[in-house]
Amino acid sequence: MAFILLKTNQPLSAEQENALQAQIGQAMGLIGQSADYLLLGLEGGQSLYLRGAKQPAALLQISIFGNDSHQGYAPFSQALTQIVSQTLAIPAANIYIKFDDLQSWAVAGRLMEK
Repeated sequence: MAFILLKTNQPLSAEQENALQAQIGQAMGLIGQSADYLLLGLEGGQSLYLRGAKQPAALLQISIFGNDSHQGYAPFSQALTQIVSQTLAIPAANIYIKFDDLQSWAVAGRLMEK
């Protein structure tokens, strides 16, 4: 199970949101997970400054339950960078990814722990 929050200072069209949702969902297989267990948040038009300037940039905050060994994180990071770069025309060097390993997760009031 995963939660991914994408923040960018670029505006997001409905077409871009649909493309991001579909492609990020597909990339979940790289970490042994399914889009069926993905909660995805997309926030465009955010105030993000990189290297002291308001240039195209993005931050992906990824919270994952049940992957303490970080299986697939490298190819997943590469895929996410490529997806965001191609969809939003953001240089790869301006795309940051932060991973959080979750020890507990609750869905529908049901707590799951490692």
